[in-house]
Amino acid sequence: MPLARFRRALAAAAVVALLAPVAAHAQGAGCDGQPTGVKIVVKVENVRDSQGLMAATFYNDASKFLKKGGSIRVMREPSRAPGQSLCFWAPGPGDYAVVVYQDRDSNHKFAFNLFTGPKEPWGLTHNPPNMSLLHWPTFDQVKFTAHPGENVVTISLNYPK
Repeated sequence: MPLARFRRALAAAAVVALLAPVAAHAQGAGCDGQPTGVKIVVKVENVRDSQGLMAATFYNDASKFLKKGGSIRVMREPSRAPGQSLCFWAPGPGDYAVVVYQDRDSNHKFAFNLFTGPKEPWGLTHNPPNMSLLHWPTFDQVKFTAHPGENVVTISLNYPK
């Protein structure tokens, strides 16, 4: 992916996260949204500290992945080391991808440097290795299929180098 396209995608994802409504969701108090019969639980591992917010952005359309207005849900909760779970009711069965980042300064923006990459801890479904500005994954590389009932995905945070 060319650098300019990647930069636009990250900026769009940050804008989506900033403009999306913040869910009034508490750990253990149920899932975000109206019950639909398809629950997605995201277990975030490798959380080194409880600084800031944990943001999770959900996508269900390859053509809208990492694009402004392309997500179906953005959730934010206080970060909790050494890990935490975020839960939401999906619109229905199908393919989904999840991007998480630890918003350490709680500004609702994903901090990144054009030359060195992410400045905040981040992760995606299927935990793709060695992400860089030039090699951001596609929806097909990080999607999973959600079925009726509870669907659990585990994402391990990566840290800036």
